[in-house]
Amino acid sequence: MEWSEVKQQVFALDSDIVVSAGAGSGKTAALVELYLRLLAGETSLARPLEVDEIVAITFTEKAATEMRERVRTGLRQRGAEATDKALWERHRRALPGACISTFHAFCSRILGENPAEAVVDPAFTLLDEPSAGAELLNAMDAVIEAELRAKSDCIRRLLGNFPLSGRGSGKGLREHLITLHWQRSGSAARETEISRLTEGWSNVACRRFTEEAGRLGLFLDEVRRVLQGKPLQFHERLQALPELFATAKLSPESAETSAEIAAMQNCIAGGWGKEKPLRDGLTGCLETLELCSLQLQSTPLTVALIELSAKVEAAYRLAKEQRGMLDFEDLQAKTRDLRERDPELRDFYRQRFAVVMVDEF
Repeated sequence: MEWSEVKQQVFALDSDIVVSAGAGSGKTAALVELYLRLLAGETSLARPLEVDEIVAITFTEKAATEMRERVRTGLRQRGAEATDKALWERHRRALPGACISTFHAFCSRILGENPAEAVVDPAFTLLDEPSAGAELLNAMDAVIEAELRAKSDCIRRLLGNFPLSGRGSGKGLREHLITLHWQRSGSAARETEISRLTEGWSNVACRRFTEEAGRLGLFLDEVRRVLQGKPLQFHERLQALPELFATAKLSPESAETSAEIAAMQNCIAGGWGKEKPLRDGLTGCLETLELCSLQLQSTPLTVALIELSAKVEAAYRLAKEQRGMLDFEDLQAKTRDLRERDPELRDFYRQRFAVVMVDEF
């Protein structure tokens, strides 16, 4: 087969490589060819590799099976054309144990080889998506029931804003918890980090609110100048703005702030002619104040949702540990954590696998 100049550069493997190309451009075919050239010693590496020194990863079981079959066909073709037929026969016999798999299967292999180091049951059961979803719902319902029995402030605040379950396209508390679970899955962020980010989010909103309230005062000086000029139609609404600003509390903690901002926004509606830049500045300032106010008002609700989500995660994790189960996200997260905390094991696999190839990363 004739290979393009770009693919020849990939086959040289002079450095780490990322290939970006559209569907049907031959990425998988090139990966299979590189796999065969690694076995034949036809790259820049110092020596030919063995099958168990190469990792080839893709997303689906179907794609992994197809890749393995392509490699098998390539081995057979190479063997038929080679003088050293025993070499290619050895590679063909080693293929069943090759690391040609999905991400999850590869992680499962690493954990299965190091259960003690990874702190997992050596005979762990892998939950498929429907089973994992059912376990999550059971854990979530148990936590919500316990919170309701305890009449916690957390559950009262949340159910005061959300129904227990949504209808149609609307989300209830259970749907928000499920969404948050999948957003948190695989994240390295710990509960303390999430709480710190939430606190920082609130502090930024408070500081921005104070800054924008100061800017609004400067805009009001310009509004008074406009009102002193020739009376225009938009002045009818605008003339109420200075008094509204003078009597408004405009506090980020005040429950009246949203209504005060809405009243001010009503004052600046309509066309302003040549004063449009001033109206646009006022509009942006009031919109920012409204956003910061809503952000601050939602912080207690956000904190409550995160706290309840943490309890659901803990209950779900405990249920899996007690029954020796892992879900797909566990496979990746536990493999990542194992790699980060065990430098000796990390070095072992770095030496064991000379090349890692990922299809459709």
